[in-house]
Amino acid sequence: MPSGQVSVWVPIVVAVLGIVGIIGGQLINAWREDRRWQRELRREDQRWERERAHDNVKELRQQRIDLYTRYLAAFRYWHQQLDAYRFRVVFNKDQKDLMEGIPVAEILTSHANVAEALAMIEFVASDHVVEVAADVYQNTMPGHLALTRAVRKVEDVTSLSGGNYTERVEMVARLIEAFRQDLGTSGATMVDLDPSN
Repeated sequence: MPSGQVSVWVPIVVAVLGIVGIIGGQLINAWREDRRWQRELRREDQRWERERAHDNVKELRQQRIDLYTRYLAAFRYWHQQLDAYRFRVVFNKDQKDLMEGIPVAEILTSHANVAEALAMIEFVASDHVVEVAADVYQNTMPGHLALTRAVRKVEDVTSLSGGNYTERVEMVARLIEAFRQDLGTSGATMVDLDPSN
């Protein structure tokens, strides 16, 4: 081979090494890009999972607010009915056919609304709320039964202590406090929370 000439195989080897380098570089870049893409997907999945969890918490809280409001309204209405008819019986106990004038179907409908809301509370509320709501419900049942059982007697109604007004207000206040604890609210106003006060 004369001097200054390169053997035929040298340019072929250089060309092959160049092609291998280009292909190797592309494979390494594709591998890096794939890893970056997988990291991006994981981050996106984690972000969506956090958002879904946050939305679920918000939805559960709203369901609880709606349910507690429904239960409280139904309970108050039912309790007021029982008080009104109990007082009617107590103050008119000598009146003949007094018990027949009590609208049992209306009281039973109110009771059914309370019982239905209580059953739903048992599914979504904390154990503390379920305990308080069930206790308040059970404390009201003797008055309900005295006014709605098949054989109603004036004596059954008048023998109930019925509790005084303060006890009834405290019972509802206990219920509201349990609801607020479960929801994480204190009932404080924005003025109460202002640190400058």
